[in-house]
Amino acid sequence: MNRCIAGIVRIDWLVESELASLRKPWANTILEVVTQLGCGPFWAAAYCGIFIFGPEALRQLLAAVIGAELAMLAMIIVLRYLTRRERPRPDHSGRLWDPWNRYSFPSHHSARMIVLSVVFGARYGGALAIMLPAAVLIGFTRLYLQKHFLSDVLAGATVGGLVGTATLCLNAWC
Repeated sequence: MNRCIAGIVRIDWLVESELASLRKPWANTILEVVTQLGCGPFWAAAYCGIFIFGPEALRQLLAAVIGAELAMLAMIIVLRYLTRRERPRPDHSGRLWDPWNRYSFPSHHSARMIVLSVVFGARYGGALAIMLPAAVLIGFTRLYLQKHFLSDVLAGATVGGLVGTATLCLNAWC
């Protein structure tokens, strides 16, 4: 198992070093904006908008998505404290409201975007054509901006896929 983990870490640093040669200040600026599409505050605002202005069917779906968000967050916090993996570019600034966020494994942004892709894609087929490329793009931004390693993003996507599928099945949508 240690040999496997060492191999994953080696691949993570290889991807990180390859991305280092591609980083440009103008791209950082653009991708800092794009990565916000995976942030909690963005989705909290979107959920409020859906709750206030959305049709009843979408509000019912929203309740399931919020439940998925909470389950996913619990899993991510546990995994982050179990692994305590530092980010590629560690940020040790004061994080009073989310100290678990200083760790990188697994990626919360990636997990969220895959959960949303699975749930909205299953309920609204056309949404998958938008959500899945957005999930991939946001996963890339996390790598490019040195917030996560490749294995963090892939593990986050796996957690998101599992939670999204469980959400569909628990709500009899699978």
